[in-house]
Amino acid sequence: MSKDFLILYGSETNQSESIADQIYAKCIDMKLDPRVCRMDEVDKEFFIEKETLAVVVVSSTGDGDPPENAHKFFKKLSRNSSDPDFLKNLEFGLLGLGDSNYSTFQGAPKKLEKLLLGLGARKVLETGAADDQVGLELIVEPWCEKLYEYLAKRFECNPEDPLASTLLTKAPNESSAVPVIETVSDVKMDEEESNSNLLPHLGIEKKEFPSDGPCLIRGSEALISDENLRVPVAPQAFLSSAATHIKFDESKVKWQNGDRFPGQFSEPISARVVGVSEISPEGEVRKPKRSLEILITEDSETASRFLENCDAGDSVYFVFPNPKSEVDFILQKLSLLPIADQELSVQIDSKTEKRDPKIPAFIPNPCSLRYILTYCFDFRRAPGRPLLRIFAEHAKDEKEKRRLLELCSAQGVQEFTDFVRQAAISLVDLMIAFPSSVPPIDRIIELLPRLIPRPYSVSNHQSRDGKRIRFVYSLLNFEATKGVQFDRFGVCSSYLRSLQVGDYVKVILKEPSKFRLPPLSALTSSTSTLSISEAPLILIGPGTGVAPFVSFFQKLLSEKISKNLKTDTKRYLFYGSADLSKEYIFKDELESLNREGIITDLILCESRPESGTDRPKYVQDALKARGKEITELVFSESSPKALIFACGDAKGMSKDLWACFQEIFQEHLKKDPQEVLAILKKLKDEERYIEDVWS
Repeated sequence: MSKDFLILYGSETNQSESIADQIYAKCIDMKLDPRVCRMDEVDKEFFIEKETLAVVVVSSTGDGDPPENAHKFFKKLSRNSSDPDFLKNLEFGLLGLGDSNYSTFQGAPKKLEKLLLGLGARKVLETGAADDQVGLELIVEPWCEKLYEYLAKRFECNPEDPLASTLLTKAPNESSAVPVIETVSDVKMDEEESNSNLLPHLGIEKKEFPSDGPCLIRGSEALISDENLRVPVAPQAFLSSAATHIKFDESKVKWQNGDRFPGQFSEPISARVVGVSEISPEGEVRKPKRSLEILITEDSETASRFLENCDAGDSVYFVFPNPKSEVDFILQKLSLLPIADQELSVQIDSKTEKRDPKIPAFIPNPCSLRYILTYCFDFRRAPGRPLLRIFAEHAKDEKEKRRLLELCSAQGVQEFTDFVRQAAISLVDLMIAFPSSVPPIDRIIELLPRLIPRPYSVSNHQSRDGKRIRFVYSLLNFEATKGVQFDRFGVCSSYLRSLQVGDYVKVILKEPSKFRLPPLSALTSSTSTLSISEAPLILIGPGTGVAPFVSFFQKLLSEKISKNLKTDTKRYLFYGSADLSKEYIFKDELESLNREGIITDLILCESRPESGTDRPKYVQDALKARGKEITELVFSESSPKALIFACGDAKGMSKDLWACFQEIFQEHLKKDPQEVLAILKKLKDEERYIEDVWS
């Protein structure tokens, strides 16, 4: 019997790819013959119409669209949607990844399932809908177990081979330490550090854990007493690195080796910081806001292309480093600080048994340990279970080893979610919590995710400010609790906060999205006659969500002045703040635009004002209060049609706003819930309801 089948993935942030790789590894241990392909390899590496079994893992973007590397596959299925027998020989299992903060939760997986079933394919497993908001593992793990049971039955093999109830003493092909030319066995801390209670380089004392009850370093009674933990085999080792005595010169390499990442439009360019200001004081609001202004100083074709393509609604990525203190702590913990700045050569281990091993393309070769930990890897992101498995492999203390195995185990998924993932501990926190474990650096970098620049919405327009670009950002403090060892802001916002006038930064233009004025579809459509000055706008921007709308208004004002336009087009801005007396982003500018008539209706909301107010509490309350006129504007027979834009933190807003419009349209259109849902989906499909939300 042939044991060949297809494992297919579409991934924006490598989550789907990582899960597909884990499924592949287990299937190999089950003596099966799977093939792993990206969705965009359709009609090259695989022909979906010729497959008989496909295991599919796919994520969904914030708009509910497929990932970039899945578009080609979706288009192929859509082109053949009129043939109900196109996939009549295919059976499939589908695992969808998403975030329930978004109104489009599981948008791409749902669409894919509908396409597959419509083309005659048959589902052999219930579709998994993993939610990043509560922890992907809660759905991924049980779904995968059902998959392995199905495969074992179909191919008559044993599904339990890859799970071990006891710890393996050594992972396959694992080296005991990073091979280096310079010895590091005699590394010692400075006398000041060794005699101090402070953790080296971090300047903090280790935070104690609770004396009883479950926490990061101690499991629940049920988990502690479980004598048959189902623990996955440690990931295959595949990298081997060696340091020389030559000092590494980072000025000779491109940032992250010039390797592009999803969403990148331009190459990195230089800009000078020309303005920094505090919008809301730290200590007075939960998420203080700051403004940053840069000037594009680079004179190059790349910089010209950046400026030519940057428009109202666009975002810019900031390239940022990991904090030096945390990099130095990791290097010292691994006894690698003395060679941190020497040239490092990274190669594939000749003894590896890993499928298709590859050196990450974003690592320069040669590089240095300090460079890759500073600029290439994201060690602030909560470590995954494969990395915990490696830490368990190298823990010298048996209690630490046991606890790490519990967190890796199938039985420990909930505690992993509670104490690692949702607690948002970092690699540094993990090293402090489990001090006896010192894995080789190769094993760590094999499993760390790539450090991706963070995007921020542009809050001005070139028609007014030329090469100067302005941004607003929030500072969210992560408190030292539940395993987090020290208070900190987000790694990129901390970097932005540290910038002073005169400093230089690297920025990258993000690929244009639907969130633009005019929407991207209006620019690419040969039949569109949309005039941005005539289109009614309903703009919803609580907090920093207001930032891109200021760029909208500046563009509209520029067009009004340059063309001497006189228009009474309705433009609503719904802006929300906890307390407007403490935080009112771009107050003077918004009120000026309101007087100019660029904003016809400026609606302010306050959720927690110090003094009483008759303003609506939330933007949803303000929308409902104007529900009748909003409905009339959206469904007016006049042309051009009104556009709805929403921008802000996805936590609650995207779903709540979607529900708010459902309620408004249901009341004022006199339609039933299913009809209103279809209307809202049509507005999204026509790009008249556009969101830019983040979580």
